[in-house]
Amino acid sequence: MVDCAKCGRKFFQHSPVNALWCDKDHVFLCRKCTKPDAPKQPRVCSFCSGRVSAALSGGFALAIFLIALGLALGTLLYFDAEYRSSLQSTPEVPVSSIHPGEVVRLYGVISSSQDPVLSAYWQSSGKGGGSWVWSGHDFYLNQGSGTVLVDVSNMMSHIYGNPPHSSSNQASYQSGDTIAVVGTVDTSGGSLILHAQAASASDGGFGDPAALPVAIGFYIMATAGVVVAIYSYVKAVGRVRDHEKRVRQPGMYDYRLPDGRPSSSP
Repeated sequence: MVDCAKCGRKFFQHSPVNALWCDKDHVFLCRKCTKPDAPKQPRVCSFCSGRVSAALSGGFALAIFLIALGLALGTLLYFDAEYRSSLQSTPEVPVSSIHPGEVVRLYGVISSSQDPVLSAYWQSSGKGGGSWVWSGHDFYLNQGSGTVLVDVSNMMSHIYGNPPHSSSNQASYQSGDTIAVVGTVDTSGGSLILHAQAASASDGGFGDPAALPVAIGFYIMATAGVVVAIYSYVKAVGRVRDHEKRVRQPGMYDYRLPDGRPSSSP
């Protein structure tokens, strides 16, 4: 336990949350013993009248923030990069050569009686960021002599690349536009159908080369948070040791222990 150098109030040894620290005297003091000289004035040390600060600096709070943010965003970006890489590595096959049960990447021309086939609006997330929010209809994908019906119900949150028709807040794919699609081939009513899980404006647009380095950057941020936490802990332990040395020496920091002995007594 750590004691207030003035009145002997106890603090938890490695986490003196309610204690205040005097950098000049190197002792912990409680709030009762560090009253300000006047209202709205900073608290001062009872011994040297110097300003005191929270025993636990903002280092621990900063460490928790860096670790939580770094791990959360780093992991999110890492798995997104891995997912997009897997999409890009899906075998590309001609539409005329697909078979039920295959997971394939197709590239062809949209054919539909409804225009726009796919449409989106820009949803801003603030500070210049945001994403497209898509909706649309099933369409036929033509490539040479091959044609397949594309089911779009599961791909709306995974449409990548720059849409062929876009403005500041709207975008679309129309009949006659080219598109790359990844999905699973199935049959419906005797005809082939592709249950799409992702799409891109270009055949090579599924991968995101920048995502993995950014994810690593966030992991480095989390590592920095661990370093800050270790530094803050070592600093707190050092303060505890300094405090104990000062109050256990006979002198101005003596106060009476519960059994009546001075704090500096063995």
